[in-house]
Amino acid sequence: LEWEVGLRARGADPARYPEEFKNRFGDLVFEASNAAGRKVPLKEERTMVTWETRKEFITDLTDFKKNEFSIQADAMRRGIACVVPFALLGMFTWEEIEREVCGEKRMNVDLLKKMTKYEGCFETDKHIKAFWEMLSERFDENDRALWLKFVWGRSRLPVRAADFEMKFTVQVLRSAEESPNPDAFLPIAHTCFFSLQLPRYSSVDVMFKRV
Repeated sequence: LEWEVGLRARGADPARYPEEFKNRFGDLVFEASNAAGRKVPLKEERTMVTWETRKEFITDLTDFKKNEFSIQADAMRRGIACVVPFALLGMFTWEEIEREVCGEKRMNVDLLKKMTKYEGCFETDKHIKAFWEMLSERFDENDRALWLKFVWGRSRLPVRAADFEMKFTVQVLRSAEESPNPDAFLPIAHTCFFSLQLPRYSSVDVMFKRV
């Protein structure tokens, strides 16, 4: 269609459109490429696309793309309906459903901080303060998503405190506690328990590099 609009914009003779179409799209047939890159026929027999059938081809191609994942989409729809009835889904926009299911795109560091407990260390410790500074000021959203995946196996936080299955736990790293140089150690995460064993790094800069 863009090509046809271009012809009209150039003031081409309409009588030459079929010939121009054949020169440009002479090998075009009624088939589409699926998500796996395989060719899928849109008609039972191999049929060439002509000037006269171009709009039919566009319609068939559009329908194929719209319905290519209909089986998978329907399965997802039925799965969601097991949790939220169809009648209620219409009350939400897709953005609201995404937020409830997947969590906020932007990490709420303040919420995470409220949902954190400490073992072997305290919120007032120097390296804990450095940790929150790093998370809120040094990390960008992509860094935060990668960090959360490292410690919890997911890239987004729940929306509300009540949605947390467990609290985030910051623990001391015992092996680093026994070393004169904790900066040499890397943090250890336990995704099943949403916990992080954090060495007492000497500065936020060192922590940023290590984490």
